[in-house]
Amino acid sequence: MMDFSHASHFFQYRGADIDIHWNLLAEYPNHADASNFAWEGSQEFNWDIKPTSVLSPTHEFFLDLIHGRHFGEIPPIRWVADCVMILRKENGKLDWDEFLRLSRIYHFKPYIQRALVYVKENFWPDLLDMMMKEIAYMPIKKDEFLYYHLAAMNIKKHDYLSRFYLSMRRLILIHRLFENK
Repeated sequence: MMDFSHASHFFQYRGADIDIHWNLLAEYPNHADASNFAWEGSQEFNWDIKPTSVLSPTHEFFLDLIHGRHFGEIPPIRWVADCVMILRKENGKLDWDEFLRLSRIYHFKPYIQRALVYVKENFWPDLLDMMMKEIAYMPIKKDEFLYYHLAAMNIKKHDYLSRFYLSMRRLILIHRLFENK
């Protein structure tokens, strides 16, 4: 299963559930090192007196920000609340150099650009202007833009042939962007 997916959801009979990820990014299931940044930047945390690790606030912000990139049955708008809560908790003091580094490495630039502008304009006007400029001027590959467009699209409103075409187009883009090193 780990060769084909990045995570699995487990449900308990009393309504509890847990989402287990062995790779943080769904688009990179075949790259074991795609989540290394999270392990390398993790912070120690005691959970019920048991030592464990948690994501750094910067990595958590990055992952929450890109979490809303897909159209889905459950509206992905939850990323906004998650990002605003992290900014409030950290008083906006994240490692923005690390955020920019991750934004350059992973192929989510079109989404990051739009999402950051949304957060700045509606919830957190104190986002650093210099960082926002750097994000705004990051070069975007044509495939990244097309992937973003297809990932955000509700293909269910199309006929079956169009759904098939759009799904195949998305799979080709996933292969070109994320499955090739």
